[in-house]
Amino acid sequence: MGTRKEPKTFNHYVPQFYLKNFSGNNSIGVYNFERKKFVDEAAIRTQGGRNFLYGKDNDLED
Repeated sequence: MGTRKEPKTFNHYVPQFYLKNFSGNNSIGVYNFERKKFVDEAAIRTQGGRNFLYGKDNDLED
């Protein structure tokens, strides 16, 4: 029997492997325009994406 996968809620519009080219330790520098703040070490897995980018039904993502 197949196992159920967890629903994908965070979808990347910038592939993580692109961002890893700018990193030596799986983090990159990020500027937050809304807060006008620079973050020196932000995790790559949380950058370049959005929750439910392709919709909440996951049909397109799957």
